[in-house]
Amino acid sequence: MKSLARISLFLVLFSLGVPSFFGQETKPAGDHPRDYVRSTDANTMLAKSRKDFESATNDYKETLKKHLQSLETDVQWKTEALAKYKELYAANMISRWQLEEGETALVEARKKVEEAHQHLAEADRLIAETKAQDAREQEEARVAAKREQALRPLWQRLRAQFRALVAASNPNFNFIDTTITREGTSYSLWATHSFFNSLSFDVGPTARVVSRWIDLHRAELKKAGIDRVGLMNKGQGLGSCWFDVE
Repeated sequence: MKSLARISLFLVLFSLGVPSFFGQETKPAGDHPRDYVRSTDANTMLAKSRKDFESATNDYKETLKKHLQSLETDVQWKTEALAKYKELYAANMISRWQLEEGETALVEARKKVEEAHQHLAEADRLIAETKAQDAREQEEARVAAKREQALRPLWQRLRAQFRALVAASNPNFNFIDTTITREGTSYSLWATHSFFNSLSFDVGPTARVVSRWIDLHRAELKKAGIDRVGLMNKGQGLGSCWFDVE
């Protein structure tokens, strides 16, 4: 029954990725959005892991069902064998320990069948939980999409203002862009550039400028559902830095 333990662990490991909310965080390569608004790659990976888990569990169930058939056949055979042992024992043709050996074999065979049924039930429970989680996330995505549609004009205005601000404080950087990302129900506004990294707020005036801009636009940012504003490396995996909108 080690297969079930392995696939259960597979799901648990992928569900432990909790983002940091303390100051600065270095992001791995590939964790940068390419669309106007999108959830992070971690959420996408988690959804994929659930699909992989469900597929692996279904494969495990099919293997277990075939094994269960052989176990049930073994129980039937041992039941018939025990009936013969009892007849032979009544006729004094076998010893007591031989009869008890047959009884023990039947008990163990039935125990294996019971355990197989328990593992099948556990697999069904895990698949049901996975499907329920997928359904919840699909509903959250539907609600988020509707909300994002309503917020899009405000986001466009904030993105344009923030891009102009960051570009002005970094005159040597061409092609600064902006994007909005989503993690769950939380949104983040980023200025992106290939030279931005997790230490960008430690050099130059940008940190002070961004902090002041947040203070001036806090009400609009809250209305837009934006909880974080910062700089993100674009495509190089060098991390990001931000301020929380409190």
